[in-house]
Amino acid sequence: MGPVSAGRSGLWRAADAARATLNGLVKLMRLTLTLCAALLALPVLAETPANTPEGVLAEAAADCAAAENGVFSAAEGAVTEVDLTGDVMPDYVVSAAYFDCSTMASLWGGTGGAPIFVLANGQRRDATVLDWKVVPFEEEKVLLMWVHGSQCYVTGALACFDTMVFGLDGFAVPRPVSK
Repeated sequence: MGPVSAGRSGLWRAADAARATLNGLVKLMRLTLTLCAALLALPVLAETPANTPEGVLAEAAADCAAAENGVFSAAEGAVTEVDLTGDVMPDYVVSAAYFDCSTMASLWGGTGGAPIFVLANGQRRDATVLDWKVVPFEEEKVLLMWVHGSQCYVTGALACFDTMVFGLDGFAVPRPVSK
């Protein structure tokens, strides 16, 4: 019983070592595929400015591909044309709440909200929100953002709002309220 037991134990150790080596190779292959996918996305990112809806979507697709080679999709409603500047050029809000990555469900949000990417006159401003809407206020267009309560020094479930307007010098946002 001793030699059979010892021989079998040696086989199990060899099998465990082979399994560990194989697992290491699989991890290395996954990392290599992820890096290749990210490198393939680089030309798209280089050609598409980050301050366009297409650029934001290309960044999101690259982020998803980098997350274990995930597949990105954006549902209808992800890109909304808005008027923040009052000029004839379209402005956009791209909402990551409509993004999906096959390998990472929480890549773009959670209980604190999801990112939005506000694009106006070639500029971009990002914020994390629960919801948003453009509200006319006299002659201005105000982006009203419902944000997590912690940004107002209250419990996350309580209502808290932030604003953003676009003026002559670009985006204007209020200073943080001191506690």
